[in-house]
Amino acid sequence: MKLLNISGRIVLILALIVAVVAPLNALDLSNISVSAVKSSASGTDTSINNISGYGIRISANWKWKYGLSFSLSNSHLYYSIDQNDAIKNWNWQYWLKIYGNVVSLTKMDPIYEAIIHPKQTLKTKPITLTVQYEPSIWKKLHFGLRAGGGAVWYRRQLYNEETWQKYFSSIDYTYEYNFRNYANARSGWVFQSEFAFSAGYRFNQYIGLSLAVDYANYYKTRHDSDYFPLKRSVQANLELEILY
Repeated sequence: MKLLNISGRIVLILALIVAVVAPLNALDLSNISVSAVKSSASGTDTSINNISGYGIRISANWKWKYGLSFSLSNSHLYYSIDQNDAIKNWNWQYWLKIYGNVVSLTKMDPIYEAIIHPKQTLKTKPITLTVQYEPSIWKKLHFGLRAGGGAVWYRRQLYNEETWQKYFSSIDYTYEYNFRNYANARSGWVFQSEFAFSAGYRFNQYIGLSLAVDYANYYKTRHDSDYFPLKRSVQANLELEILY
């Protein structure tokens, strides 16, 4: 695993170096792509059972030479997290010290019922720079490999879906209401490296469609990255390309 982390950093550094030394006047905008993304991730904590999400990705791609091109991308991804003992692992002090006790005491009264489901969400906004190699074999059908990395802003949120019921025996009626009880959100930045394979078809000189699979590793090197739950992810992208 250390080897993967080192390799990811090396790829990111090489991508940045190549992008810097490439003459700007030698780069031609080749396409802008909009992608629908489906992502599945593994967590950094063994208490996390599942992390899955979806989102969009927008990329601008510039051709260089030797079959190489550069891509600058921004994604907006939304994940749901299934975690055991979510409240305890979050260290939600308001719940652990105050509100949780209120819930326990209230439920001791048989006229009250409380159904509480902890939920977690994660929003990420990666900004990445990648280098892609795409050999010129066929005119319309194309394959590519890309590697690079960047920075990821994230916001992780925990909340309870609470359903409360009170039974009025005198009129045989149960009053029910629902609400969300939010903990303080956690946010910050992490770094990522990514490797991807893509295959696509260009219908004409204006429009193309491609499929890509991205493999990303995440590096928690900043003080505000402790609550970032992803260790690595695999993303499937369906890309609509607007060609130039």
